[in-house]
Amino acid sequence: MVYGLQIGSIYDITKNIEFEIGGVYSKYRKDVKIEGEKFGYSYSNRIKVKNSSSIYTGFNFKF
Repeated sequence: MVYGLQIGSIYDITKNIEFEIGGVYSKYRKDVKIEGEKFGYSYSNRIKVKNSSSIYTGFNFKF
């Protein structure tokens, strides 16, 4: 399961050009368990997926 928050703003530079900036935060609720056997040895491990955050910018051209 993934849930998060996204926030941003768009600014009009001219009639046909916009500037966009924002941020994203995602929270993951997933653990992956790996088990198996190789060359006669058993193994087991658990991988936890970390949360992520990022920022973005962009220019939008309107036609």
